[in-house]
Amino acid sequence: MVNAEEIIELIIKSNSERNRDERIKLIDLLLLKIEMTTIQLRIANELRLLGGQTSYLYLVKYCVDLSKQAEGWKKYTPQNG
Repeated sequence: MVNAEEIIELIIKSNSERNRDERIKLIDLLLLKIEMTTIQLRIANELRLLGGQTSYLYLVKYCVDLSKQAEGWKKYTPQNG
């Protein structure tokens, strides 16, 4: 299971990494962890563990927003760094 600390750690590492290839690898891993979290939330929602649809939608929105941000970091990572 993915936990928030793993995602936070990847955000910090990817933002501080100066080597382009390593940064892309970290961002790709971050995107994978976010997708895994989204799937875990979907399963938890189907099992009615989140306290309702509103909670699920709230949490998934943050996963989507974070994923979009990470895609932006990846897109704008300098070619020569």
